[in-house]
Amino acid sequence: MSRISFGDSFRPKGSFTVIAQKKLLESNGFKESARKKGSFKKDADKLRPEISFLNDDVKKSNKLHDYYFTNFISSKTEQSIKTCIYDIYSDPNVVDTPNASEVTINKKIQECLKLYLPQVPVGALIIKSNLIDGLGAPKPFRVFSIMEFQHNPPKAISKIVLIDPFHLVIPSQHNGKQKRTVESEVYKSNMNNHICMYDYFKEQAH
Repeated sequence: MSRISFGDSFRPKGSFTVIAQKKLLESNGFKESARKKGSFKKDADKLRPEISFLNDDVKKSNKLHDYYFTNFISSKTEQSIKTCIYDIYSDPNVVDTPNASEVTINKKIQECLKLYLPQVPVGALIIKSNLIDGLGAPKPFRVFSIMEFQHNPPKAISKIVLIDPFHLVIPSQHNGKQKRTVESEVYKSNMNNHICMYDYFKEQAH
């Protein structure tokens, strides 16, 4: 599988399909392949990313105290979050939502990714996406995936590498509170959680 280098200025937002098609068409690999095969553009338009977990370890909970991150849950965790866990483990394709976008990796994101992806490739295309409810509104539950490509034929492969049920990897402002305040409060309310997401799913699946 070839690795593609993308410019920092091109950061599309949309479904995984939209991102994959635009990224592939912008890549040097596409330009080279297009010279050899005129139908590449038509093939790229048909591109639909394959989505799966990187491995079973990604399904398991982890904690990074120094960076205010945990994805352990508790008996008091909101049912909507538990439902998201069940949904994503049952069908990874639910992460392909209209508000997916490329991530600019900072220190915290890198350290959280390294819990499951020890070597984050230079120039890796990391996609974040929030699961959505029945009305299409985004939920706080966020998933990070790494997308890679091959050219002949055009193919996009997306692997889920990090599950963030509490929106802690990239915190946001909420109800007038600054994102660092939200990050601290959410982490402190979940730092003692001890139920592994994968254990919860397996218990519910039986």
